[in-house]
Amino acid sequence: LLTCQSIYLIVINYHIEINRVLTLQNTMQLMHTFIVIFLSICLTSGSHYRGGSISWAIQDNPTELEQNNSSQVLVRVTQRHSWRRSMGLQHYCDESTIAAGFPLIGEGALATGTNNGFHSTIDATVQCTDFNTEFDYSSGERSTDILLPVENRLEFLFTSCCWIPLLPPDTGDGWSMRLAIDTHRRSDGKWNNSPKTTMNPIVRLQIGKTHVIRIPMADSDGDLVRCRWGNTLEECGSVCTPKGVLQSDPCELTYDATQLGYEAVALVIEDFDSDNNVRSSIPLQFLIQIVTGTSNATNSSICTQPPVYIGPWAQGACIGVESNTTMTEHVQVRIPCVNTSTTLANILTVSPLGMIKGPVTQDPSDPNLYTMQIQWIPQADQYGLQQLCMTPADSEQQTGEQVCVTFQVDVRAPEFVLGSMVPTGIVAQSQPVWSISTNRDITPPKRSGVNIRFFKQSNDEEVFRVDVSTDVTVTYQLRQITFYTTGYTWTQGESYYILFDGGVATINESCGVESAPVTNHHFWTFQVATNPTTEETNITTTAPTTATAHPTTTPIMSPSTTTIIHPSTSCPRRLSFGTISNETTSASQPSYVFCFTINSSMADVTISANTWVSCSAWKASGAADPLLELYSESNGHLLAQNDDGDSLPFKNCFAAVLSYRLAKGNYRVVIRNSKCAYGKFELRLSTDNTTHRTSTAQQPSLPSCPRLLSFGTVLNITTNVNESMYTFCFTVNTTWADVTVSSNTWIPCTSWKLSGAVDPLLELYSEPNGRLLAQNDDGSHLALKNCYGAVLSYRLRKGDYRVIVRNPKCGYGTFELRLSAETKNGEK
Repeated sequence: LLTCQSIYLIVINYHIEINRVLTLQNTMQLMHTFIVIFLSICLTSGSHYRGGSISWAIQDNPTELEQNNSSQVLVRVTQRHSWRRSMGLQHYCDESTIAAGFPLIGEGALATGTNNGFHSTIDATVQCTDFNTEFDYSSGERSTDILLPVENRLEFLFTSCCWIPLLPPDTGDGWSMRLAIDTHRRSDGKWNNSPKTTMNPIVRLQIGKTHVIRIPMADSDGDLVRCRWGNTLEECGSVCTPKGVLQSDPCELTYDATQLGYEAVALVIEDFDSDNNVRSSIPLQFLIQIVTGTSNATNSSICTQPPVYIGPWAQGACIGVESNTTMTEHVQVRIPCVNTSTTLANILTVSPLGMIKGPVTQDPSDPNLYTMQIQWIPQADQYGLQQLCMTPADSEQQTGEQVCVTFQVDVRAPEFVLGSMVPTGIVAQSQPVWSISTNRDITPPKRSGVNIRFFKQSNDEEVFRVDVSTDVTVTYQLRQITFYTTGYTWTQGESYYILFDGGVATINESCGVESAPVTNHHFWTFQVATNPTTEETNITTTAPTTATAHPTTTPIMSPSTTTIIHPSTSCPRRLSFGTISNETTSASQPSYVFCFTINSSMADVTISANTWVSCSAWKASGAADPLLELYSESNGHLLAQNDDGDSLPFKNCFAAVLSYRLAKGNYRVVIRNSKCAYGKFELRLSTDNTTHRTSTAQQPSLPSCPRLLSFGTVLNITTNVNESMYTFCFTVNTTWADVTVSSNTWIPCTSWKLSGAVDPLLELYSEPNGRLLAQNDDGSHLALKNCYGAVLSYRLRKGDYRVIVRNPKCGYGTFELRLSAETKNGEK
């Protein structure tokens, strides 16, 4: 066996070297000679490898070792390997092995590939976490911290022999896995982390059927992740032949089981930057076992359908867990037949280090239901993503679909705010709109089939569900979800309760950590009025803010519908350009609506709803927290929306600005607040034609600033790789002024990528001390944004200021810069 490993490693490394100097044809001929020699030795060694995966992660908090050596960074390499359990003591594992954490199982080491002179090895023996006697495998995991040079792309290879005898055309037995690590910092200044994946080592499929195998992929940076076939000797060794049809995202393998035996699958999982460049590559390899099916079974009591996983987690869920806290869950599986002799034999797992799996037990009152308890105390040093995969296997050699979930240690999941549900109590029979708040900023779910469910209390019957992952009427604001049951009539006098699937709310962090399911029947309840003429219910609620809560009476109204609007009759007010007015919203009038008309062929329109209140004083000011929405009156389409940019750490509390290029026509603006923080704001509506102007007025120059601009400036600017940011300064000579800075491309979202336009981020600094005062981007966390423009509207005191227009995603290009100011009475 040692001879086999040594020769295969020599073959791989020699192949890497000669690739530099020989043609591909000569290389492949020489490699063929080496592989023939290699296999003649390797075939006598036995078959023991069952597949695995390798990933890596970097903590953003530097260690003391890293601080003392800035040319290196500490990278954690995590390996998962599975072996033939009956091969010998080196690969054997049982409950005592898992409990003790030793001896380590496996063999070999990761060795550096083409790394520009850097050489290192990482032990590939692993701590056992899972085993199965029927499938004859032991599986384990280990994490190794290693110092690597920064600003490098490094490769590690894990190569040896042998696979189990495989179906043709894979005649070789050697395996090879390639890990690519990139130690360059990302455009956001953070380190990258590779994707994460794992699989049960053996996927058992019945012959004569087409199967779909789901491969889990998760990324803690939120990057785009795709899978592909391994296609080089380093990536797949002797098993490079594609097996079936592979879909890259989500990663799914469609496989036709036509011949009994084993197939080896060698995949590569990669994450990509915003320009579609590969950041890193990780390997995943596993076995497919094709077995005889049960469809022709003569015993009528045999269940011919595979066992079904029930819960507690959904396929692909991302779960936040706290370190040093015990997590206990119960995995449930059902045999989908009645009066059957088929039983559940086992639940196959690959699990994180430290996770304890109890025995599989049969429910005494429901013989087709089986449960396995899982208990885990994650450790603080288990940073990065951890994965659990579960596959139910029955007594007839049938396996159900593998279900995998991802855990993120010490990332807090979003929670629903108790008491924020609207409505509760008595509602009308036609009640159509519902909302609930969360304690963290949220986004829609990343996976499908996530529901909010309505049940009758009298018989626990589910009567209505809203799929929040696909229903386009569901609205996700920063900390609020609004959903509709339009068209459904509730039963007069009946009581109901509302339950949530896991993942109704998701945070835009890590792999998208999900909210836990709501299963308490008393969490959100309501009763339907006995008076059938009731059209509206006044509900007393408490706005869920961190400040003192103020009870408000909120009328529950039907949602607005998209219809053709006639501006002369259906708009509450029409405003002209140049308007500056003070407005107030309240619980009785939660939205401020106005319309305007563009009579020229094209105009650049700016709408602002600004409180001119600093963040520190906003809560006590009685000011609103506005959200702007711009609609076309001709068809009711929502064109754009923007809020106060509070997804950023520095924002103007609380103001919203829309700057948009609009064609001739009628438009409607709705100013409202998703968090019910009604109050005062200043409304401004202005327009410019599309003629670019450049002000020639001069002001005193400031030291160290590359350019000084005057108010009224309109310029066309271009950034590129050599000048990745545009910096300018300006001076406020009055006691104070309302300054607006915009960097706008006037490009619609659909054509932005091909336009050569920039994707700007604005930053405003105080020139004397360099303090960052505010920043804003294009509002791309909103569903409808102005691609790609950013606007800052700020009240500034007398003094000097600096603005930097840059792009954190390297989207260099052209944009239009505007700088303007007004005093309190509206004078230019």
